[in-house]
Amino acid sequence: MSTENKYKNMVCLYIFTHNITGLKYFGKTTNSFSEERLLKYGGSGSYWNDHKKVHGNYLSVEIYGIFHKGKVKEEALKFSKDNDIVNEKINGKKTWANEEVENGLDGCPKGYKQSKEHRKNKSLAFKGIPRSEKTKRKISEKQKGIPKTEENKKNMSIGQRNRKPLTCPHCSKEGMPNNMKRWHFDNCKFK
Repeated sequence: MSTENKYKNMVCLYIFTHNITGLKYFGKTTNSFSEERLLKYGGSGSYWNDHKKVHGNYLSVEIYGIFHKGKVKEEALKFSKDNDIVNEKINGKKTWANEEVENGLDGCPKGYKQSKEHRKNKSLAFKGIPRSEKTKRKISEKQKGIPKTEENKKNMSIGQRNRKPLTCPHCSKEGMPNNMKRWHFDNCKFK
């Protein structure tokens, strides 16, 4: 049996520890099922990644367990709750880098309320963090070398000017231009 088939429909729950600071991170992956591969991966999560940038990539990892997708949610939520991975602090410092309860699946478990800090960070990410003039110049310079086709220019122009809902002539569905052009008109499944 190939390794790929052996781990089909399986999820690996792991615990990273930063060897210098002692901060831990509990996470899941469906791609890495060995400690060696997990160390190359390094984990995810914005707080955890920021911590690694500041303190270096000095990590150790422990595989908590490999579970079937149908069972992983129960195991991940139990571990998250038992270890209070979102709120636990020792001497005023976070013990875990997790900002959300890990459910072994994508996203938060249903009904879980995110912290105010986490909601604020997500909001800033969606709104766009203000950029310095230096950063704006760098982005501008980088974009100048990328040629735009006439079709791209036309679509960008239309998208900015025409933010009114459109109606597909084939299925009568109404929506905003970007999605409508992608899924309807010439691409409509009822055409």
